[in-house]
Amino acid sequence: MGLSIVNWCPDGVLYVAWMYLNNNCPHEAPYGGFEKNGWWVLNYQDSAEVVSGDLQNGGNEYYYFYADNSAGDVWTGDYMAEVSDPTFNQCSTDNSRMTRTVGFFELDINGYDNYTLYFTCAGSPPLPGSGTGTGTGTGTGTGTGDGWSGTGDTGDDGTGDDGTGDDGDGW
Repeated sequence: MGLSIVNWCPDGVLYVAWMYLNNNCPHEAPYGGFEKNGWWVLNYQDSAEVVSGDLQNGGNEYYYFYADNSAGDVWTGDYMAEVSDPTFNQCSTDNSRMTRTVGFFELDINGYDNYTLYFTCAGSPPLPGSGTGTGTGTGTGTGTGDGWSGTGDTGDDGTGDDGTGDDGDGW
C-alpha cells in the first residue's frame, strides 16, 4: 500500500514536490497543518514511493503535487506554497530557506489504499496496463492532455472516463 509517482515523460528529468496533511504541523492559514517536502528526482520511467502504508492514515484523502522537468514542462495547480531549490521537508507554514512560490495540484485519491500518479507530456507512450478492461469499476484513463494520469486499486477491472483498463483514475 502507498502512493507512488512515475516519470512517464521522455523529455527529461522530473522534479516533484508534494504536500499532505500532518497533524503535527501548526494549523495556521494558509494551508496550516500540512507538511511540504521535495524534491524527488526521477529519470524517464523511474518511480518513487512518496507515501508508504495506509493512504487514509491521518485523514488524508487529498495530496498536493508540483512538478517540473529539465525540458521545461510544468505540472502546477491552484494551491500556492513556498518551496526551495535545495531539498526541504518542513511544515507548510515554515517558509525559512524558501526561494519561490509555486502552485500545487490537488490529488483526490478517492479512498484508495494504493495509488500511482503518472506524470505525462506530449510524446509519452501509452500508460502501462492501459487497454480493454471487463467488469465493473472505474478504469485507468490515458488522458494526457493536462499531463496527469493516476491509477488506484480496488481489485476489479473496468472502464474509465478517458480510457479503459485496470481500476483507477485518469485525467
